[in-house]
Amino acid sequence: MCRTVQRNVHEVNQPTEMFSDVNQDTFYVGAVHKTSEDVKPVHKHNQENEWTVFLNIRGQTIKAKIDTGAQANVMSKGMANAINAKIEPSTARLTSYSGEQIPVAGGVNLPCFYNKTKHNINFVVTSTEQAQTILGLETSRKLQLIQRVDEVNDDGIPDMSDILAEFSDTFGELGCLQDTHHINID
Repeated sequence: MCRTVQRNVHEVNQPTEMFSDVNQDTFYVGAVHKTSEDVKPVHKHNQENEWTVFLNIRGQTIKAKIDTGAQANVMSKGMANAINAKIEPSTARLTSYSGEQIPVAGGVNLPCFYNKTKHNINFVVTSTEQAQTILGLETSRKLQLIQRVDEVNDDGIPDMSDILAEFSDTFGELGCLQDTHHINID
């Protein structure tokens, strides 16, 4: 039994060579839920644990979770209906981490505004009435919500010779201490 506060993890993985027999419109979605009957949930919103943005879609503010593991943008049928989006037929298939099919109602292409800039975003619409709206990796990059960092530079770390020169009075001599010292060990 897990004794932690409820936490949802959403992830979409692109098929690998192992899944070569599955068509290109298949997306893998995994959700892991942690629940506990013994721990009371903390109602304080922790922005470090969840990365979300607010999009303006058809005059409504929609909270979307940034998911860099997702290869598709996902929206519930309930949310699509709430913003009066016309759901088009789609060949996309969503599959959970455990291999179960997630029912797909279709897809929508919506004009979304973020930071006063218009972006046309494609969403796969699930048949569920309530689910968190997810922005995948590609869209998160296009909206400049994330940036890939390929290397870490150590330009700011001083060289050993610089440290020895700056603290020459400390490192000037080697040898014995001038006074006798006694150290007690408990």
